[in-house]
Amino acid sequence: MLSEHHAQLLRVLNIAIVKPLEYYGDVSDVEVEELQFSSIGIDEVRRITLMASSRPLVANFRLLVVVTPTITFEAQQALLKILEEPPQTTRFLFVVPWDFVMLPTLTSRFQVINNFTIEIENQSFIAFWQLSYSDRLAEITKRINKKDSIWIMEVRHGLVVYLKNEVGLLPIIKLRTLNMIMEKLGARGSSNKMLLEELALTLPTIPSA
Repeated sequence: MLSEHHAQLLRVLNIAIVKPLEYYGDVSDVEVEELQFSSIGIDEVRRITLMASSRPLVANFRLLVVVTPTITFEAQQALLKILEEPPQTTRFLFVVPWDFVMLPTLTSRFQVINNFTIEIENQSFIAFWQLSYSDRLAEITKRINKKDSIWIMEVRHGLVVYLKNEVGLLPIIKLRTLNMIMEKLGARGSSNKMLLEELALTLPTIPSA
């Protein structure tokens, strides 16, 4: 059965191996178009909008399956219009990683499907967050010198939780910086020390109890 909701958001652990249509339902009378992007910016939004606006050729509905690890915040804002006023014959299925940070205004346009089970320990992040700016920098130096990769990933996981909770409250410039840090921290070729120092200086101090 075709989903009654015009747009669905599927969050998964690994977008490289997921089969999106398994989560959608019957597509026997649907013209499926799958788009895979390494990232979605304004140009990609224009392409999605153009495809969404064209009518299906051999079916009653067109389903646009959009698979991407990230969407820039500017692109997320640009997607609002097509998702607020979708063509009558087009449905959307966006597939993103579980830790992808989406603006609440865009998330509200989707029916969200979470297909992952993961427990995030964020005590390391909270302890880091509670430090003063100078103490954060000292902690980073200590952890980098010890090559504490587990601590680095724990901080990253905690940052994921923080961003999901604060995404609608942070200034867009700060949100963009923190999201960049989250995406690159621990990745091959990244300078974890520089990223953590940027985090230390960008992350607001924890509110007093």
